[in-house]
Amino acid sequence: MQFLKNVFVTLLIVCLYSCKDNTVALQKEPQEQSSKINKTQASKLFSDVFEFVSYNDEGDYHLINFRKEAKIYSFINDTNDDRTLLRGDKVEVHWKIDTIYIAGDGETPDQAEWLVSFKKIKEGKLSQFRKTCKKEFKYHWFNENEYSEGYLKQLYYWVEYYVANSDDGLLKAHLEAGDALEYSIEQQVREGKTYTLIGLGTSFEGRTTKIKWLYYDAEKDDLYAYDLGNDVLVLFP
Repeated sequence: MQFLKNVFVTLLIVCLYSCKDNTVALQKEPQEQSSKINKTQASKLFSDVFEFVSYNDEGDYHLINFRKEAKIYSFINDTNDDRTLLRGDKVEVHWKIDTIYIAGDGETPDQAEWLVSFKKIKEGKLSQFRKTCKKEFKYHWFNENEYSEGYLKQLYYWVEYYVANSDDGLLKAHLEAGDALEYSIEQQVREGKTYTLIGLGTSFEGRTTKIKWLYYDAEKDDLYAYDLGNDVLVLFP
């Protein structure tokens, strides 16, 4: 009887170890498969043509933003020091899938699109405008508002972009006439939201004529043109 008990215990131990080994093997298999997928993605190079939107060098990873059919695409831009693209330039982009580590989340690894290289294939209207218009825009603001040099440069960039791409007939007439443009800057609250209000126009013998009112949303980095007839803000592309 004691012999049968010993045999039973031995078989039970063998079974337990066998089941444990099978469980570990089943847990490892999906991880190994996932690793193979990541390696395959990392070795693949993708490419497409986009319209350049902006650089963003403020976060843990530098980003470069493009647009295609009204959708924004962001790529990690840490290995590229070129900052010569202007909004609206058409660019052939090459990228790959690689790992990033999310700050504040235990440095958790994740997959993201990394810029490999790009080539400008067509200049946008802003790039063309800078070649033909040699007059700098004058601007001024009220003393109670304080703006950093970086913010003023950002506003100037947006005004340039608007002038280069606008279909406003009055604005085009002033450009064709060679009139110097200038703009005012102030803060304005509209429907509970604060915008930077830009009054674009011309000045002659101390008299200022406004051509267009623009609203800049600093939080989203968006520019709106004011539609006076309908009293609405229209997002400028």
